[in-house]
Amino acid sequence: MGLPMTKRLIQAGHELFIYDLDVKPISILEGLGAKKCESPKDLALRADVVISMLPSPAITRQAILGENGAVHGFKSGTIYIDMSTSNPLLTKEIHNVLKGNQVQMLDAPVSGGIKGATEGTLTIMVGGDHTTFDKVSDILSLLGSKVIHVGAIGSGHTIKIINNMLFAVTMAATSEALALGKKAGVDLQTLRDVMNSSSGKSYALDVKVRDFIFPRNFDQGFAVELQNKDTDLALELAKNVGAPAILGTLVRQMYQSLIVKGYGKKDTSIIVTVFEELMGSGEISVKK
Repeated sequence: MGLPMTKRLIQAGHELFIYDLDVKPISILEGLGAKKCESPKDLALRADVVISMLPSPAITRQAILGENGAVHGFKSGTIYIDMSTSNPLLTKEIHNVLKGNQVQMLDAPVSGGIKGATEGTLTIMVGGDHTTFDKVSDILSLLGSKVIHVGAIGSGHTIKIINNMLFAVTMAATSEALALGKKAGVDLQTLRDVMNSSSGKSYALDVKVRDFIFPRNFDQGFAVELQNKDTDLALELAKNVGAPAILGTLVRQMYQSLIVKGYGKKDTSIIVTVFEELMGSGEISVKK
C-alpha cells in the first residue's frame, strides 16, 4: 500500500524522504526522486509531515518509539500520520508521548486496497484534532477520494478494525452462500448477479467474488494473515470494552485454519475453500 501512495505524493510534487527495511520499494522510489533515510529517526529529523504505513502495531511501536525511532527525531510542530491499521490503544499511547514534544498526530487508516492506493480513490478515516486534520487535508486528498474526519485520536483505527472484522464475516458468509448454491446445482453467475442486486449485496460479493473467487485468483490481494491480524485487533477492542464478538471470534478461527494450511499469504477470499470442503460442493469457479 505504501509504495503506490508514495508515488502519488511524488507525482504531485512533494519532496519525499523515505525509510523501509525492504530495499525493493526504496529502490523504486529513489528512482522517482525520493531521498532515502537511514532510520525512522533520520527521516523525522528531515520531514515536516511523517506518514507511516506498516503491517502491525508492534512494528509501528518500534518505528516510532523504539531505538532510532521517529520520536527521537521529531521537531516541534511536526505532524505524524499513522495510516496503518493499528491498535487504538497504541495510537493513544503514541499520541500522549508525542504531544509532550509538541508533535501533532492523526490516525488515518485506509480502505480500498492496492487498486485504490494506485488510483487515489481510498477511503481514509481520520482521528485526531480537527485543526491538525485541516493542515494536512490537501495531502490526504491526494491519496483518497473520500477523506472523513471521524472523531478524536484513535477513532480512525477503531472504525477501521471494526470495518475489517465486518468484512471478514461478510466474506465468510458470502463463501458459504456460494458453496451452498454450487451444491444445490444453481448457476453461480446467476446466483451472484441476483444476490448482488438484492439484500445480500456487499463488497465481498461484488468485487471479491468477481475478481478472485470465480477466476480462482488467490495469489494477490488482501492477505489472510493481515485479515486475521485485523480481526485480532477488533476482538481485543471488544475485550477491552467488555463486548462479546461472537461471529468475529468464529471467523477468526476459520482464517487461522487457512494459515495453518499455508495460505497466509493468499487473498482473504480463499476462505471459500473452507466451505467447498465442508459442503463437498466442488470448486467454485466461473469462466469469462
